[in-house]
Amino acid sequence: MHAIALTLCSVAFAADVRDSISTPRQYYEIIARLGSPVPPEYSRHSQVVSADGAKIEIFAETHRYAPLSKLKTIQPEAIAELVVVPCPDRPDCVLAGYQLRGLGQFVGVMTAESCVLIDVANDRVFSIFSTDNVTQGRGLGVPQAERKISEPALSAFAELLVVNIEEFPSQYGFEKQYNGFLTRFDERVKVSVTCEVSRIDMLAGRATFYLIFTGGDERERVTFSKPISDLLLSKYALPIDQYLKDR
Repeated sequence: MHAIALTLCSVAFAADVRDSISTPRQYYEIIARLGSPVPPEYSRHSQVVSADGAKIEIFAETHRYAPLSKLKTIQPEAIAELVVVPCPDRPDCVLAGYQLRGLGQFVGVMTAESCVLIDVANDRVFSIFSTDNVTQGRGLGVPQAERKISEPALSAFAELLVVNIEEFPSQYGFEKQYNGFLTRFDERVKVSVTCEVSRIDMLAGRATFYLIFTGGDERERVTFSKPISDLLLSKYALPIDQYLKDR
């Protein structure tokens, strides 16, 4: 967990995040305060943030000195949209970040490399980065007391990622292992896919999982690691406007 813990002085202790952080702009400002809302490779690109902070248009690096009036006539290279993943059974805690969607030559590309863990019950915000991006490096380290604060929420989000992996294993690149497992059988058998959390890396903001294929008398276990920020690309990620309205 490349995390920085800080106190949200303006946030009162609340039972629901939306009681204290009620506008998209507030989420944008929290995310921007802890790091870049978009991947670092876009840091030299022109970025136009919507007035409410819910959307960021990203233009090609060749346009980084173009005035705003000209950018209005140019198609952005990508659009980053603010999404929120509510924590199961904990309305006081969410993941928030930007879902980056490529346009033009990058159409179909979606990434989400960073997010923040907002915990209003403990008056804390933690920044979480995917260490798939080597430019982010490792975490700076979080005091042990702060890790104890964030660990229950991270564990809950890891379990949510488990459900998504079980339902959509092909999204995580496990088709090869699945098809390889099927070749063990002469006849088609029903194969179940389950996933378990092995451990959580508090510094990297990642979880290690066991993906288990079971069919007939055969069983195979695959070990892999995924960043918690992958939830921003899952079905559990809600557009910010929808999240704020769903009360």
